[in-house]
Amino acid sequence: MYLNGREVARSNMASGTVTADALAPVVIGGSDETAVITMPIVATLRRGTNVIAVEVHQAAVTSSDLAFDLSLTGTGNTGRLR
Repeated sequence: MYLNGREVARSNMASGTVTADALAPVVIGGSDETAVITMPIVATLRRGTNVIAVEVHQAAVTSSDLAFDLSLTGTGNTGRLR
């Protein structure tokens, strides 16, 4: 997940540069595809428009299922917007 072009969160992907065709690691034993994952992020919002971008990677190029849902909740204000 990126905020204004800066990576602020990552889940189940290797560290380092991720290319568009990179595959996600296979989770041994499968995973619950309906699980809700909460990822706290620390980021600075800008005054005006902020852009959130997210990449989703499959574990296999032959996979035909994909679901993604995002919600964002702000908590607190630690100062002035830049």
